[in-house]
Amino acid sequence: SIFNIFEQADNVGNYHVEGTGLGLSIAKELTELMGGKILVTSQYGRGSEFTIIIPQKYVIDKKLNNKLSYEDGEFALVTKNMKVLLVDDNIINLKVEKGILERYGMQVYMCESGKECLDMIGREKYDIIFMDHMMPDMDGVETMKAIRSGNTPNAMIPILLVTANAIVGVKQDMLQQGFDGFVSKPIDMAMLEKELLRVLPSEKLEVVDAEEKKDKKADMSSSFAETLAEAGVDVNTGIKYCGDMDTYREILKIAVEGSKEKIHTIKSALEEEDYEKYRIIVHSLKSGAANIGATKLSEMARKLEYAARDEDKNFILESNAELLECYENVIAVIAKNLHYENSDIEECREDKQAVIQEEWEEKLNNIEYLLSELETDEALEIINDLLSYDITVEWEKMLIEMKELLEVFDIEGAKARLESLKGVTLF
Repeated sequence: SIFNIFEQADNVGNYHVEGTGLGLSIAKELTELMGGKILVTSQYGRGSEFTIIIPQKYVIDKKLNNKLSYEDGEFALVTKNMKVLLVDDNIINLKVEKGILERYGMQVYMCESGKECLDMIGREKYDIIFMDHMMPDMDGVETMKAIRSGNTPNAMIPILLVTANAIVGVKQDMLQQGFDGFVSKPIDMAMLEKELLRVLPSEKLEVVDAEEKKDKKADMSSSFAETLAEAGVDVNTGIKYCGDMDTYREILKIAVEGSKEKIHTIKSALEEEDYEKYRIIVHSLKSGAANIGATKLSEMARKLEYAARDEDKNFILESNAELLECYENVIAVIAKNLHYENSDIEECREDKQAVIQEEWEEKLNNIEYLLSELETDEALEIINDLLSYDITVEWEKMLIEMKELLEVFDIEGAKARLESLKGVTLF
C-alpha cells in the first residue's frame, strides 16, 4: 500500500510526519517507465531499504575495473588505430589539444584554417575531427557544412566542436547545425571522454588498467611558479590543461614567439576599425591565455571579444591599452623565465622610450603630491606615461598594481606601492 497515491503506512504513528503520500508512487512509476522495478524491505521501528533495478545497455562489451576518467594525469581509456584531425587557427590551442589526444593513443594531424582542413580531408581518411568555432575567412560551422556536403570518405565522420564559447544555448545550436558533439575550451577532460565514448565505435576503444598507463608528472621549481604567478600566470592550471611540464614549457615558448604578431594584429584591426577581425583575434588570445593559466589576461580578452561582438567601440577604446599592457607584461615575464636572450625578450615587448633617473623620480614625486590631493585621474595619467618607458618588469608590475589600486580608489594601497618605487635605481 505504500506505493499507492495519498497513502502512508502508519497514519497514527506518523501523524507528525508531513507529506502528501505521492513520493513513492512517483518513484515506482518512473522506474517502471524505464523498464525497471522497485523493491522494499522494512522492519517496523527500525527503517526501510529500497532497491531500484533498471536495465542498461553496454557502451563497451568489456568489464571495467577502472572508471573512465582523467585522474592525476592517468587514463584508463585508450583508442586503437585512430587518426584525428585538429582544426584551429591558434597554434597554442593546437599544441595543447594534440598533447592531450596523443595521451589517448591517437595519431593527431593539425591544420590552421578551414580551407586547409578541406584540402587535408580530400587526401586522407580520418576517424574524427575536432573543429574550432571562430576562425578567420572560414569559421568552424562553414567548414563542417562543407565537409558534410562534400564527396570524400570523411563526409560523415564525427565532428566535434571545440570552443571557448561555452554559454547557454550555443551547444544546442551547434548540434542543430550538424556537429556530432561539443567540447569546451580549455579542454574539460570529463566532457572529452564522455564525447569520445558517445561518438566513437566500440572497436576503436580499449580500456586498460590505469596502473599500466603512467604519464609524466609535473616537475617544476617553486621559483618558476612563483615568478609567473606574479605576472598573473597560474602554472598548476597551465600544466593541468597542457598535460605535463614539458608540454607546458613548449606551449609557453610558442606563446612568446607568437606574441609580437598577435599584438600587431590587434592594433591593426583597431586602427582599421575592423571589429570582426578584432573579435576573432582577441577570442584567440582568450583561449590561448587560458591554456597557459593566464586567467586575468584571458578574462580581459573575453570582455573585449564580447564588446566587439556588440560593437561597443567605447569600451574597446577604453580597455584595449590595458589588455596590451597586461599581455606584454605576461609575455616578458614568461620569456625571462624561459631564459630567452635579451634580444628575444625585447622582441616580444613593444618598443619603449628611454627614461633617465631624474625624470623617473620627478614623475613619482608628482604622483605623491596628486595622491595627497586625491587627484586620482591625474595620477593615473602619469602612471600610464611611465608605463610607456623602457623599465624593468619588476617596476612595471608595481606601476600596474598601483594603477589597479587607484582604479578602485584604494589611495593608501597606492601610496604603499609608490613608496616601494621611490628611491630605486632603474638601471
